[in-house]
Amino acid sequence: MRRWQGRKNDDGAVHCIGNGLMCVYEQGPDVIQLFGPAYSSPSVLNILLEDESLTAETHRMPGTAIYKHVMAADDGATNEITDFVDALLPCFVRSMDTSVPMKLCINLIEDFYITDNSEHYTEIGFTAGLLIGFPAGRYIYNDYPMPRKIFLQLLFKGDISVKIRDKSIAVTVGQGKHELYVIGGEDYRECRLFSEEVCKTGYRDLFDRTNLNWKVFSGRKHNIASSLREDAPLRSEFLNALDSVSVLIKAQQGQEGGVLAGHNYHLAYVRDQYGVFRCLLKLGYYEEAKRILLFYWNIWKKFGRICNAQGIGVPGLFHEHENDEVEITGYLILQSFDYLEATGDRDILIETLPMLEWAFDAQKKHLVSGMLPFNGDETYVAGSILPRSALNDGSAEATMLFIEGGRRLLNWLEINWLSVGEKIELRRKVLEEAENKYKHNFLREGSLIANNPERKKFAAIPLFRHGVCEGCFQSSNANRIYSFGWTEKNKHGRYLCPNCISNSNIGPAEDIAYHIHSAALMPLYIKSSLFTNQEIAEMLRPVIKLYKDTGKLPSRPDGSITVGYDYGLLLYSLTEIKHPLAEEIYRRMFSVIDAAGAWVEYYENDKPKGTRCRPWESGINLEAAINYLQKTYSK
Repeated sequence: MRRWQGRKNDDGAVHCIGNGLMCVYEQGPDVIQLFGPAYSSPSVLNILLEDESLTAETHRMPGTAIYKHVMAADDGATNEITDFVDALLPCFVRSMDTSVPMKLCINLIEDFYITDNSEHYTEIGFTAGLLIGFPAGRYIYNDYPMPRKIFLQLLFKGDISVKIRDKSIAVTVGQGKHELYVIGGEDYRECRLFSEEVCKTGYRDLFDRTNLNWKVFSGRKHNIASSLREDAPLRSEFLNALDSVSVLIKAQQGQEGGVLAGHNYHLAYVRDQYGVFRCLLKLGYYEEAKRILLFYWNIWKKFGRICNAQGIGVPGLFHEHENDEVEITGYLILQSFDYLEATGDRDILIETLPMLEWAFDAQKKHLVSGMLPFNGDETYVAGSILPRSALNDGSAEATMLFIEGGRRLLNWLEINWLSVGEKIELRRKVLEEAENKYKHNFLREGSLIANNPERKKFAAIPLFRHGVCEGCFQSSNANRIYSFGWTEKNKHGRYLCPNCISNSNIGPAEDIAYHIHSAALMPLYIKSSLFTNQEIAEMLRPVIKLYKDTGKLPSRPDGSITVGYDYGLLLYSLTEIKHPLAEEIYRRMFSVIDAAGAWVEYYENDKPKGTRCRPWESGINLEAAINYLQKTYSK
């Protein structure tokens, strides 16, 4: 149960309702975003309660993404709202059972057209119908435009009055039972046809088939609870998270297979998918995991590349960052072999082998002294835990991913006689160089550094790169046209937008090797062969000492920000080395899960910061919890 204290006082927890075609994000009973199809679409409306003083209790029906919101009036009367997205159609459904009148406001993004087409629907029992059209070109994310028009059909049933305002629709709901539908489609024709189908099906059948569809999904999950002892710590909270995280991942997976990265990001990010993918395998959702592999394979077949993030259902939409041929390519390879290990399915590896070989070879050309650089959207770069000026330094994490993914790929190719002779020998040579130099490059007095500035002294640094301006991106005066896109290197080696490179005297960055806990926590999580458990225990010593001394888990020792998955990565590592601190970190991790049953992008002193309803952090943390309990509290 999640208490909603009204928009002014609410804690901000977000939950997701979706079916792969239409996606809806809510904060309590407020619909804050609605979009689709496709999942990579801009949100063009929200549906808010007009009375901001109202409070509500939000309950998710177990095993489903069906939500009930119960609101109490001052006199004790209650209104109940039930929200879901239909199992089959791009249709958001809201039923309202009201004891006292209630007002909603449907706010619309500018540049819209409203057509009152009630005549299509009043004869079959609806109160009103409004068709809303939005022109092509609205931004999906950053400056990536939606290539087609958007149409949404609104249908109202019951004692409801509708008034069109300047940029909103005022909805007054009387006493009794009422229904609101928002129906989408790829074009006007689809929107109308789907609307007709919704009308013919009716509320009860829509609800029943959606409930059944979710129950079937939840029933496919591994029965993890049956293997755990009753004295497992926070057993009830863990079982709730098993359910909530499973649903939040599924609700955010588009029909093409890509998973949204939370309510701020209507794209599928390669990095984020890895934690999601691992969690799906751990839960037994092999079908959903396979769809992620096929999502990337289908894009690569058509375009011959994979970038930091890709559109879901919008072909050719790429969110390109700095150094996109490293780190994410390592994840692509690793997840394929994780899938093979979990399922024994060789066929998909053989089918996608051209993409996997591309992913390996794309990384080779960026190796300098056995080191790869950083991808520009790496989480602790995006969160300013590592400065963007270090992107061309050697990356401990990207290099580790290359070594581990490459080792598994080349071994499999050789065992199956899929690559022989000079080609594999050359690949093996660069892999071994990176592996042999790894500790020299990144290990300092038994501790792993996240970045090695020595790499850029020998690397061919390009004059231009596509990504973030080091001068103005986070400034309140940032020029949106320039701050993200093509940047140019100034005389001090800093990458700046056209405006900053002409007007800024930004100087050289200081070369510093940073200790970031995320990097030190990766080896056991990805089953790296680079270190023994004893060496990893030594690398974890500073993390553990900092926690014992301060009670805090910052991702950088001198900071206050924690990457949301660091709780899970630390728990995973402590479990593998059988450290007694594991249970305390397990409890700490569950203390920061939000009221919607999700972990978030970042925490500042254990308080949520950044994007909510995150599949990646939630996936990593849940997998770590399962791993800990199965290895410590199995029957």
